[in-house]
Amino acid sequence: MTQYDNTNSGVLFRETDKKSEKAPDYKGKLNVNGKELEIAGWLRESKNGNKFLSLKVQEPRQKPDAKAAPPKVEDFDDAIPFVWAFATTITGLIAGAVYAQDMFQVWA
Repeated sequence: MTQYDNTNSGVLFRETDKKSEKAPDYKGKLNVNGKELEIAGWLRESKNGNKFLSLKVQEPRQKPDAKAAPPKVEDFDDAIPFVWAFATTITGLIAGAVYAQDMFQVWA
């Protein structure tokens, strides 16, 4: 049995389970020069009453792999948390020193 050549051809199927009014009426696949694409179609009517099919062609969407492990967050050498903690500590020490200086003046 010979294999069918799908190059430069496509197919559209009627969508029976539309999630919203804006969802396409037809969906399918399209092969252009050996590249697989997705195609969607909406039934429309022009201002003068002529019916037509509006089409959209796009690259296939990547579906997330449910079995894939979440990306591992690598430990990175980032000094920002340290600097923030240091600045907060210094600010606290300075505020404490100013408070202590004021207290000594009151007692003097």
